Amino acid sequence: AFQHFALSADKKHATGPGVIDNKGGIVTLLFALKALHNVGELKNANITVVLTGDEELAEKPTNISRKALIDAAKDRDIALGFEFSLSPDELVVGRRGLSEWFLTSTGKSQHSSTIFQSTVGFGAIFELSRVLNAIRSELSQTPGLTINPGLLLGGQKVREDRKEEVGIVNGKKTVIAAQGLVHGDMRFLTEAQRDNAEKMMVNIAHYSLSGTQSTFTFHHFMPVMMATEANQQLLSKLSAISKKLGGPTLQASPPETRGGADISYIARDVPANLDSLGPWGEGAHSQKETLNLDSLLIVTRRTALFIRQHILEN
Repeated sequence: AFQHFALSADKKHATGPGVIDNKGGIVTLLFALKALHNVGELKNANITVVLTGDEELAEKPTNISRKALIDAAKDRDIALGFEFSLSPDELVVGRRGLSEWFLTSTGKSQHSSTIFQSTVGFGAIFELSRVLNAIRSELSQTPGLTINPGLLLGGQKVREDRKEEVGIVNGKKTVIAAQGLVHGDMRFLTEAQRDNAEKMMVNIAHYSLSGTQSTFTFHHFMPVMMATEANQQLLSKLSAISKKLGGPTLQASPPETRGGADISYIARDVPANLDSLGPWGEGAHSQKETLNLDSLLIVTRRTALFIRQHILEN
């Protein structure tokens, strides 16, 4: 239902699908390059622009759907991402990685009156609950790590339609659950943190309740964008430009507050990376998505001057 672009009466804000995530970033990039072209600053530059579909809907496997991006990053000295800014003074030098996991549990399908008996056990739903609660207890206080069970199904038969993002289940209150499924995601600061969490989850699943069995499956999607010193140096240079323009000192968003973005696929292969160069607003991914139009001018000026400075320095 949210399909129309509209300006506010004072022309300071615009609403519409994707106006900040990520059409505002595309406009920023386009007009920064147009400005540089108009004054002849691109004659000796080597800049590749890659526009991709939204990272939330990246086709799997991502090594194919993001191949053009990955190929373009080879032998580059910096990479700039134009995701929207969270605020006028924040940019991104690091992002967490992203993976998904599936927990499947099985139990003995018997009449409910026999549950808890030693020959029957506890059923798939109690087993799912045990595993999830153990994960909460053992891993929820790990800094930078989040493990979210987003969909849970339990009953006699369960099935997830991943494309439609719906679950299909049947069962009866008088029958012990035979099948259980949880689909969740994991966000992590380092691959070592991810690997350690996976080992702990597998170990938790190993000690199943009587009459049940649990297994985990993991799929790795988006790598970590490490908050390196080289990234911080790019931020410092852009911050100096911001101050020359009369704007604020720029700071880095804590990596643990940021999810993955397309720059994450290439950050390990490019010496220095900086993201969230786009404008700011509010309501991303909602029917109230709103762009602060003044921010477009600010971030376009920042970007143009930053790219010009980098060309001259290199």
